[in-house]
Amino acid sequence: MSNGATVRLRHGLHEGGAWQRVAVLRPLCGADELALEEAGKLPAQRVTALLAAVLQSIGVVRPVGAVEVRRLTVGDRERLVLALHAASFAPQVECLVTCAACGATVEIALDLREVLAPGDGTWAPAEGSADADGLTLRYRLPTGADQERAAALATVDATAAETALLGACLCSVTAAHGVAAPSDPARLLAALEEVLRVSDPDAEIVVAAPCPECGAQQRTIPDAHALLSGALQQTGSVLADVHRLAAAYHWSETDILRLPTARRRRYLALLDPGVAA
Repeated sequence: MSNGATVRLRHGLHEGGAWQRVAVLRPLCGADELALEEAGKLPAQRVTALLAAVLQSIGVVRPVGAVEVRRLTVGDRERLVLALHAASFAPQVECLVTCAACGATVEIALDLREVLAPGDGTWAPAEGSADADGLTLRYRLPTGADQERAAALATVDATAAETALLGACLCSVTAAHGVAAPSDPARLLAALEEVLRVSDPDAEIVVAAPCPECGAQQRTIPDAHALLSGALQQTGSVLADVHRLAAAYHWSETDILRLPTARRRRYLALLDPGVAA
């Protein structure tokens, strides 16, 4: 993992006259965790900061900063955070859901290697057109920048945030003869929402499993940021880890913070078998 994990993106970035869809990222280290602890930002902003720190390249794009990360589609960002989880911890994660039929807790296993598999190798453009209700919708997929703006607005008005996000992605609406076509805004945005969902499936990856109690099929949409945050919270503060390792091994703070997260936890486990590695 020290040489970086390779991730194939569904959309990527358009640079150098071509779409750049192969990303390389490094695993998390203590410095990344410390930055997140001190950030206090909304999840969308945290994802931008995190990916800007760990991404080494996207095709010919090097270095990769916050500007480039904000240009990525929401689905590509989700894909990269899941890849970061797999590279930093383990590719297997468990999602807990409550059965709507009987109330039992259902564990849905998710293998990130399957989710991140490149599939048939066909990739989709980040913009396009679709027909809905006799109209032609020209659209672009929401990006990290759109996601950040919507997240900030959602702290005040969640409905307005969703409407603003969809509105920003609707480039034009035309009727069969190329004339601007009026339509019921709510119906139009609902049609656009479905188009975006199909065009960027990585934005909402659905996993399913039967309930062990009643057999009813349960579905959930894992949140990549939440999964990664949960894995990071399994141990205490990064500064506490630095204190323990520095006291035991007399390493500098800089050297400890450079350690990949998984390796730091293994050292802690050697000091205390009760600490999860």
